[in-house]
Amino acid sequence: MNLLFRFTILVLIRFFSNKDKNILEKMNTHFIVTPFDLDLNFHMNNGKFFSLMDLGRMDILLSTGSFKKIIFNGYYPVVVSEVIRFKRSLSLFQKFYIETSIEGWDDRDFYMKQDFISNGEIVATAMVKARFKKRGQKLSVSSPDLLKFLGISKQMEPIPAIAQHLKEIDQIMSPKK
Repeated sequence: MNLLFRFTILVLIRFFSNKDKNILEKMNTHFIVTPFDLDLNFHMNNGKFFSLMDLGRMDILLSTGSFKKIIFNGYYPVVVSEVIRFKRSLSLFQKFYIETSIEGWDDRDFYMKQDFISNGEIVATAMVKARFKKRGQKLSVSSPDLLKFLGISKQMEPIPAIAQHLKEIDQIMSPKK
């Protein structure tokens, strides 16, 4: 319920904000640690980091005006894999933001970096591999096709080393048929 409330607030804020950002720009999404985010040690629960990362990724779509276009066309994002490295904890009522950036893409996946930042310091860093699917279809939408649909003509560049490592982890952890 807490996440739904935060998503609603984010949608309302972005509805009234300028949507001239490019989907390939870094996006900062601001939060504050609430009592509902805490674990038994009274710091933000590690699972909450993953939930809030969803909102950071949605913020890119909302802030660029891509969300409505994607949803009305039957596309939807799915996370394939994600890894996170915690450096510090976040305490009750501590302010922080998630800096989300698309680091690269291959034929079907986008690789995003998401940093949790508080008081100018990185609290946690995550790498996410995600793709888009189309309702009623089994196959994923190709990354170049989705970018073209959104009016972005930037050519694919080699993915950064950290994204390559995520690809390797996926291969190791994929179930063998």
